[in-house]
Amino acid sequence: TNESVSAFEILLEGIYKKEIENVISMGISTGYLFSSIAGFHSNIITTNIGLRVRMFRKKIGLGLSIENIELLNNGYTNIHEDIPTILRYSLYYRAKYIPIIINCNYTNKINYNNEFATGIEYFATNKITLRIGVSSKRNEFLSGDFSSDFLAAISGGVGLKFKKSYINIGFMNLGASGYILGFSIANNNTISIP
Repeated sequence: TNESVSAFEILLEGIYKKEIENVISMGISTGYLFSSIAGFHSNIITTNIGLRVRMFRKKIGLGLSIENIELLNNGYTNIHEDIPTILRYSLYYRAKYIPIIINCNYTNKINYNNEFATGIEYFATNKITLRIGVSSKRNEFLSGDFSSDFLAAISGGVGLKFKKSYINIGFMNLGASGYILGFSIANNNTISIP
């Protein structure tokens, strides 16, 4: 129809995390999502539960989380659509001689397609972290147009550490569908860098 529409989302999330002996980390988060697409609105409240284990002097980490446990879903229309519950399996490796972390995630979305993603975090300084990643969903974003396909499913970002907070800015290219920009601010007490 050549009509253009706008869309935006706002996510507010509270997180509680507990570490045991700097080896095992357990956490729970609850989030509220407000979404607006072409004048239709939705309100969703979900919770996530996760566990991470560090080994070999924090060089390797394994994680498991259950995400998008639905507590409230006021959909865009009167037709109820469940959001996918996600089982996420994660692995990271901190390199010994260069300041990088290599990470891999396998995401099992219940009743949806699964996804594999990998990325690298480079600690440029003790205050700046650079990130780049790629997702197995790349084939879903390809359109045959080189200009939109070149960076399809590629993500990146930068993390900035200040005295009392962290600021993270990230993006992901969705090919012909455009891109996603993300921005977060967190207090020092809520983030632990592996």
